[in-house]
Amino acid sequence: MREIGIDLGGVRPSLLTDELARQAQVLVTMGCGSARSRARAPGLAARRSQGRSVEEVRRIREEIRSRVAALVRERGWGQSGG
Repeated sequence: MREIGIDLGGVRPSLLTDELARQAQVLVTMGCGSARSRARAPGLAARRSQGRSVEEVRRIREEIRSRVAALVRERGWGQSGG
């Protein structure tokens, strides 16, 4: 992520609790491989970067970036007044 200008050095994953999920207006998860996560976000398959080539991890990153950008456009976020 650093190579595209995003520093995740101090970031740690946190547990998505039911309470946090209920408070969200929009909830985007990566699946994380559990049945519970897949039930919440069945369209997102879990993908582990461990053992993947740098090229494959980059492709995954760009797919995620593309999907997030589409969500932002769909919701009208970032537009003036929206």
